[in-house]
Amino acid sequence: MDAGHGLLLAASLNSVALYDGENWQYLYGGGSSPKEEAMLLEMLTQEAEQELDELTELADKLKSAKGQG
Repeated sequence: MDAGHGLLLAASLNSVALYDGENWQYLYGGGSSPKEEAMLLEMLTQEAEQELDELTELADKLKSAKGQG
């Protein structure tokens, strides 16, 4: 999984997909089970969103600490 430029790239053994914040686009494959692939992509999306929230919180703390220093 990788993120940058407003896109999320997720790869599994059977597929590679790109998420633009609204839609998933398969670049390769699609897997033998679309339901399983969709569940995996949803999980990866949720993890990425959680990591983004944590990074945003950390950035806010750093900005606050910088202002106090």
